[in-house]
Amino acid sequence: MVESNCSMVTQLAYELEVLRAKRANAKQRREETAKALAEANTRMEAIIKQRVTDSLDKAIAWEKKATKTKRDYGDIYKDLYSSKA
Repeated sequence: MVESNCSMVTQLAYELEVLRAKRANAKQRREETAKALAEANTRMEAIIKQRVTDSLDKAIAWEKKATKTKRDYGDIYKDLYSSKA
C-alpha cells in the first residue's frame, strides 16, 4: 500500500513537472511571438516610410521639372510675341 502511494505521488510529481514545462514553453513562445510581431511592425513601418519618401521625392522632382519647362516655354512665348508688339 505504501509503495502504491509512493508510486502514485512520484507519478503525480512527474506529471506536474511536465505541465510546468509545457506552461513555461507556451509562455516563452508567446513572448517570442510578441517580439517577432513588434519587429515585423517596425520593419513594415520603416518600409512604408521609405516608399512614401521615395514617392514624394519623385513627385517633387517631376513638379520641379514641369514648373521649369512651363517657365521656359512661357519665356519663349513672351519673347516671341512681346517683341513684335
